Amino acid sequence: MLNLSLFSIFISFSAFAGFRVEGEWIKTRKNEYRYVTNYEVKRVKRPLNNFPWIEEDCHDTGNRFASWSKTLTYELTYNGTLNFNLLGFFDVDLGKEKSKSIEFTFQRWVTPTLGIRARHVLHEEFEIWDGVTEVEFRHGNDVVVGEKSYPFRLNKMNYGISVERENVEICDDKLP
Repeated sequence: MLNLSLFSIFISFSAFAGFRVEGEWIKTRKNEYRYVTNYEVKRVKRPLNNFPWIEEDCHDTGNRFASWSKTLTYELTYNGTLNFNLLGFFDVDLGKEKSKSIEFTFQRWVTPTLGIRARHVLHEEFEIWDGVTEVEFRHGNDVVVGEKSYPFRLNKMNYGISVERENVEICDDKLP
């Protein structure tokens, strides 16, 4: 079972604040060891520049005025080849390839308000996880951090899109 504590400080050559995940101790003949991961989460929210903003006019009303959608597709391919060469005269290649694609679609609708001219801008929101995994060794009561560390960066975790509305004008006198 993993223990998770918020905002702990792991003291080694450099202090690292954020999340800390400690694995269970694993026994060997001479000592015990476990993997300890320290990471921080940065939240990013930025406008999607490739998507146009949508502007509603004073007379627009309803529950669905316009929408955006973004699709992310991942493809995973496995292949293998086995080659036989018999005395330089006869070549045989055996192989197989298999692929699978996974698609995620995110969609947001714009809801207009009668009497307001507004601009709607699509934003993407995600997290970046930066951290390091180290091995701790326990000899009796002493805990020592191993020499090797494994830094990592996971980008676009917990991805989503949102819409921000900017009211440009209140236009009561322009209603039909």
